[in-house]
Amino acid sequence: MTTARREPRVVVLGGGSWGTTVASIAARRSDTLQWVRSAETAEDINERHRNMRYLGDEVELTPSLTATTDFQKAADCADVVVMAVPSHGFRDVLMDLRSCLRPWVPIVSLVKGLEQGTSLRMSQIVEEVMPGHPAGILAGPNIAREVAEGYAAAAVMSMPDQHLSTRLAQMFQTQRFRVYTTDDVIGVEMAGALKNVFAIAVGMGYSLGIGENTRALVIARSLREMTKLGVAMGGQPETFPGLAGLGAPERAPRRLRADAQRNIGSLLAAAKAVFGTSGVDAPAKEIADLAGVGVGTLYRHFPQRSDLVKAVLQHEIDARADAAPALAAVHEPGIALTKWLHSYTEFLATKRGFATALHSGDPAFDALPGYFFQRLEPALGSLLDAAAAAGEIRADISAGDLLRAVALLCMPVSDEGIAYSQRMVTLLIDGLRYAGELQLSS
Repeated sequence: MTTARREPRVVVLGGGSWGTTVASIAARRSDTLQWVRSAETAEDINERHRNMRYLGDEVELTPSLTATTDFQKAADCADVVVMAVPSHGFRDVLMDLRSCLRPWVPIVSLVKGLEQGTSLRMSQIVEEVMPGHPAGILAGPNIAREVAEGYAAAAVMSMPDQHLSTRLAQMFQTQRFRVYTTDDVIGVEMAGALKNVFAIAVGMGYSLGIGENTRALVIARSLREMTKLGVAMGGQPETFPGLAGLGAPERAPRRLRADAQRNIGSLLAAAKAVFGTSGVDAPAKEIADLAGVGVGTLYRHFPQRSDLVKAVLQHEIDARADAAPALAAVHEPGIALTKWLHSYTEFLATKRGFATALHSGDPAFDALPGYFFQRLEPALGSLLDAAAAAGEIRADISAGDLLRAVALLCMPVSDEGIAYSQRMVTLLIDGLRYAGELQLSS
């Protein structure tokens, strides 16, 4: 009688974005338990199959993945340990792990970096703290959220023994996540530690406006420098042009640009909502929390409060300008003009905080009045021309004068607020129509 073969249990230590993504991948092939520090995160993974803190609401994790805050429980049942903790906490977690982990259990690091103070690679720390445990790394040009959402990606599994690498790779491979193997642990770890430095250099170059030629130069020379240092440390030269090395500098600028666009859009939408309820002096944390990013991300894109206020106001002005042709495409000229002016009125009447900012004397806002008329005057002008051609209003109305007139009607002279302004604008439009009828009859 033969005993049924039990699949190894994978234990992932760490609850960040990449650790959770790898745990979710492993759970498709093997029994997987994830150790996290936060009880809230553990409940999120177990009950809702989400890690809202790091991956948001859109990413659904493998339903069979379970999480725990009990470190002892996780260590006791591990057949494979995946270390998904930051490099500065790597040694401390190993110190806790060594007293409760069975001998010879493989330890796979997800860390791309060296230990501060000692400059040791993660596998060297494992050998020092937990001798006898095979130590390696899973690395590649991987953005956690993209992999979690199912985009095709690849990584390399490196263990001292090629057969062990192959066996472990099978536990993390899916149709859209390909895992290659190597026994060059030193090369993969050094590539992971060095490539981020070069990726940052390429990203900084983009921020400075470098061209494609300069980008290619930086990447090519970075690869050469990374290979020379990695080989001197004991790595194999063919490792560095592969997934573990070249991938990140090539990927980083695109990632930075995509992340920046996503973050800026979220921040503008959040700032618009917060400014509308709390004013333009609302706390930065309130805006960042609503956008789902850190305060540091907000300040990276908008170093000064005036930068954010100006960006939101320009976004609002652009929306009003873009609405003109959209309204003209689906409404009669007079109706399109009326709807646009009411939308413009709502914009002015509900943005008094912006008016205060504009009159603050801050040089950051000096160009906004010109931008305001540059974008809105042609938009309104096209609607006026169409309405005049249809005989619905006078033909000699200046778009700039009308913008200023409506702005005056939106001054806060009544407790009724926007309702009062909308009535005044309706009367203005009726007057324009009546003048147009008189002009036609004469």
